Amino acid sequence: MHNVSLIDTNIDALIEAEKAKLEQLMQARDEQKKKQENLKKLNEEYFSNLRKYGISEYEYFNSKADSLEQWITSEPESNLYAALQKHFAKQAAKQEQQPEKVSTLPKPKLKAGSYRNPATNEVIEKIKRSPKKLEQWVEEYGFPTVRTWKI
Repeated sequence: MHNVSLIDTNIDALIEAEKAKLEQLMQARDEQKKKQENLKKLNEEYFSNLRKYGISEYEYFNSKADSLEQWITSEPESNLYAALQKHFAKQAAKQEQQPEKVSTLPKPKLKAGSYRNPATNEVIEKIKRSPKKLEQWVEEYGFPTVRTWKI
């Protein structure tokens, strides 16, 4: 292997080649800047149209969910697909690690009295403790509903 001396090198040709590369980079930068400006305008128009037509962002994306899924999964090698897989795997792992939160508040209690189930017209009397049937109603219909059945 022999060393190339500067005397044998055409420096002007190297400079021209680097100028061409620089010109390409400057064009790429200008195109990138223009695209960023256009994306900003598009985003402003998007939100303006949502307001104009009275559509929430949630409603819009919900209506596009199927086509978005097809678009994302059409290229499973894409960065977007990989990023979404990583995100959802992380979220699933978090949920598996966290135990279900149990309320520390005391369970609401029905007041003593008679309760009539409007569906069956069955009447149950509560004195101190709730009878099993009344507890079943609370389980089935919910506390706030059963509470309104007091006679």
